[in-house]
Amino acid sequence: MPEPEDVDFSVLTFDAWLKFFFALSPTRAFTWSVFDISDARRHLEHYIRFCEESRAILWLYKADAARIESVTWTLTQGTANVLWSDRLTEDIWPPEARPTHRLRLQAIEAMAIPYEDVYRYIAENFVGSAFFMWWEAVIGGFRKAYGRPAVKGDYTPDTPQEVAERDAIFATLQRILAIENLDCQLAACHGLNHLSHPHRATTVEAFIRRFSADGGDPDTLRWLYSCRDGAAM
Repeated sequence: MPEPEDVDFSVLTFDAWLKFFFALSPTRAFTWSVFDISDARRHLEHYIRFCEESRAILWLYKADAARIESVTWTLTQGTANVLWSDRLTEDIWPPEARPTHRLRLQAIEAMAIPYEDVYRYIAENFVGSAFFMWWEAVIGGFRKAYGRPAVKGDYTPDTPQEVAERDAIFATLQRILAIENLDCQLAACHGLNHLSHPHRATTVEAFIRRFSADGGDPDTLRWLYSCRDGAAM
């Protein structure tokens, strides 16, 4: 049986693609690169469907936090690079296999759904960092693709495409911030911390006021102020 590293999972059907990732051992790290797949567009289409159907898919594993953590992180960390890698290495995929701007926007928007349909219900007992670190991975890939500072630092986008993708990330994080679940909200603030956006500070500040009024703990408040300023780790 071939090792996972030897399988071009981007050419699989959606069901086979899902089976591939859920068959991976949650105790063995599987790190994949954009050079391991031949069809980025097909992979993103599968990833979007995974997000859109996450309630049905991940709910089957709600008692297996290690499996949810492993699959979610393995998929998101790799996909964060797939979204924009053709900007860095133009000939990595043929034109018909490259991500399109529309597909990037669709993928970004779909990423709110696992928070809305799954994480809000399991977060209290979930041990893992995949949902909290999700947006650091995605925004890190976005910043790198446009030649921006790797993790932090504000800047002004200089192309309509970059602005549109930045604004799509911001809108998706706003959706997650609106979920009535503190773990989802803190994950959104962590993402906003890494995003250079003119409304980051006012958005996080508004959440800080609500959190403080509800008696939020001082350590989390200090961290939120850092997120507001784009200075948290």
